[in-house]
Amino acid sequence: MKVDGQEWVAGGRVFGIASKGLIGFSGDLDEKGTEKFSVNIYADSPGTFVLDMARKAKDGSVATLFYKGDAFGTDNARSSLTFVVTKASGSQIEGTFSGTFDGAVASTTTLEKKLTITEGKFATIAE
Repeated sequence: MKVDGQEWVAGGRVFGIASKGLIGFSGDLDEKGTEKFSVNIYADSPGTFVLDMARKAKDGSVATLFYKGDAFGTDNARSSLTFVVTKASGSQIEGTFSGTFDGAVASTTTLEKKLTITEGKFATIAE
Protein backbone atom coordinates (compact mmCIF):
# COMPACT_ATOMS: atom_id res chain seq x y z
CA MET A 1 0.00 0.00 0.00
CA LYS A 2 0.98 3.61 -0.20
CA VAL A 3 0.59 5.95 2.77
CA ASP A 4 0.48 9.54 1.53
CA GLY A 5 2.29 8.35 -1.60
CA GLN A 6 5.04 6.47 0.30
CA GLU A 7 5.38 2.68 -0.10
CA TRP A 8 4.48 0.65 2.99
CA VAL A 9 5.03 -3.07 2.47
CA ALA A 10 4.79 -5.73 5.16
CA GLY A 11 8.36 -6.92 5.72
CA GLY A 12 7.29 -10.34 6.87
CA ARG A 13 4.44 -12.68 6.43
CA VAL A 14 0.86 -11.42 6.35
CA PHE A 15 -1.24 -13.59 8.65
CA GLY A 16 -4.94 -14.07 8.21
CA ILE A 17 -8.00 -16.14 8.98
CA ALA A 18 -11.44 -16.49 7.50
CA SER A 19 -13.92 -18.38 9.63
CA LYS A 20 -17.61 -18.21 10.30
CA GLY A 21 -18.33 -14.52 10.81
CA LEU A 22 -14.75 -13.16 10.64
CA ILE A 23 -12.28 -12.15 7.96
CA GLY A 24 -9.07 -10.83 9.52
CA PHE A 25 -5.46 -10.23 8.59
CA SER A 26 -2.38 -8.48 9.94
CA GLY A 27 1.09 -7.55 8.71
CA ASP A 28 4.17 -5.86 10.21
CA LEU A 29 6.49 -3.43 8.43
CA ASP A 30 9.49 -5.11 10.07
CA GLU A 31 10.35 -8.03 12.36
CA LYS A 32 10.20 -5.77 15.43
CA GLY A 33 6.54 -4.94 14.75
CA THR A 34 7.18 -1.21 15.12
CA GLU A 35 4.60 -0.52 12.42
CA LYS A 36 1.59 -2.78 11.98
CA PHE A 37 -1.59 -2.92 9.94
CA SER A 38 -4.48 -5.04 11.26
CA VAL A 39 -7.99 -5.59 9.91
CA ASN A 40 -11.00 -7.41 11.36
CA ILE A 41 -14.11 -7.56 9.20
CA TYR A 42 -17.12 -9.31 10.71
CA ALA A 43 -18.57 -11.03 7.65
CA ASP A 44 -19.09 -14.57 6.36
CA SER A 45 -17.91 -14.27 2.76
CA PRO A 46 -15.90 -12.11 0.32
CA GLY A 47 -17.36 -8.78 -0.75
CA THR A 48 -16.95 -5.02 -0.51
CA PHE A 49 -16.81 -3.57 3.01
CA VAL A 50 -16.56 0.04 4.16
CA LEU A 51 -14.88 0.23 7.55
CA ASP A 52 -15.79 3.41 9.40
CA MET A 53 -17.36 4.56 12.66
CA ALA A 54 -20.84 3.36 11.61
CA ARG A 55 -19.55 -0.13 10.75
CA LYS A 56 -17.63 -0.31 14.03
CA ALA A 57 -20.83 0.54 15.96
CA LYS A 58 -22.83 -2.00 13.95
CA ASP A 59 -20.62 -5.08 14.28
CA GLY A 60 -17.16 -4.18 15.60
CA SER A 61 -15.32 -4.29 12.25
CA VAL A 62 -12.19 -2.13 12.38
CA ALA A 63 -8.85 -1.45 10.70
CA THR A 64 -5.86 -0.14 12.68
CA LEU A 65 -2.52 1.22 11.48
CA PHE A 66 0.45 1.91 13.75
CA TYR A 67 2.55 4.31 11.66
CA LYS A 68 5.61 6.38 12.65
CA GLY A 69 4.74 6.34 16.34
CA ASP A 70 1.05 7.13 15.90
CA ALA A 71 -2.06 4.95 15.97
CA PHE A 72 -4.86 5.35 13.42
CA GLY A 73 -8.17 3.52 13.33
CA THR A 74 -11.38 3.39 11.36
CA ASP A 75 -13.15 3.86 14.69
CA ASN A 76 -12.36 7.58 14.30
CA ALA A 77 -15.41 9.52 13.11
CA ARG A 78 -13.65 10.96 10.03
CA SER A 79 -11.80 7.80 8.88
CA SER A 80 -13.03 5.39 6.24
CA LEU A 81 -11.38 2.54 4.32
CA THR A 82 -13.01 0.42 1.62
CA PHE A 83 -11.94 -3.22 1.38
CA VAL A 84 -12.71 -5.47 -1.56
CA VAL A 85 -12.15 -9.03 -0.34
CA THR A 86 -11.91 -11.37 -3.35
CA LYS A 87 -10.92 -14.55 -1.47
CA ALA A 88 -11.61 -15.61 2.12
CA SER A 89 -11.18 -19.27 2.92
CA GLY A 90 -9.31 -20.69 5.93
CA SER A 91 -5.98 -18.88 6.11
CA GLN A 92 -6.16 -17.59 2.51
CA ILE A 93 -7.41 -14.02 2.25
CA GLU A 94 -6.89 -11.70 -0.72
CA GLY A 95 -8.13 -8.32 -1.84
CA THR A 96 -7.55 -4.60 -2.19
CA PHE A 97 -8.26 -1.47 -0.15
CA SER A 98 -8.01 2.33 -0.09
CA GLY A 99 -9.31 5.29 1.88
CA THR A 100 -8.28 7.70 4.62
CA PHE A 101 -7.35 7.71 8.26
CA ASP A 102 -8.37 11.21 9.34
CA GLY A 103 -7.08 11.96 12.82
CA ALA A 104 -4.87 9.77 14.97
CA VAL A 105 -6.42 7.93 17.91
CA ALA A 106 -3.05 8.13 19.72
CA SER A 107 -0.06 10.26 18.78
CA THR A 108 3.39 11.32 19.91
CA THR A 109 2.82 14.81 18.47
CA THR A 110 -0.72 15.72 17.37
CA LEU A 111 -3.99 13.90 16.81
CA GLU A 112 -4.83 16.13 13.82
CA LYS A 113 -3.20 14.02 11.14
CA LYS A 114 -4.65 12.66 7.93
CA LEU A 115 -3.26 9.70 6.01
CA THR A 116 -4.39 8.80 2.51
CA ILE A 117 -4.12 5.09 1.74
CA THR A 118 -3.90 4.04 -1.92
CA GLU A 119 -2.97 0.93 -3.89
CA GLY A 120 -3.56 -1.35 -0.92
CA LYS A 121 -3.30 -5.08 -1.62
CA PHE A 122 -3.25 -8.06 0.70
CA ALA A 123 -2.73 -11.79 0.26
CA THR A 124 -2.01 -14.24 3.03
CA ILE A 125 0.03 -17.37 2.49
CA ALA A 126 -1.74 -20.69 2.99
CA GLU A 127 -0.32 -22.97 5.67
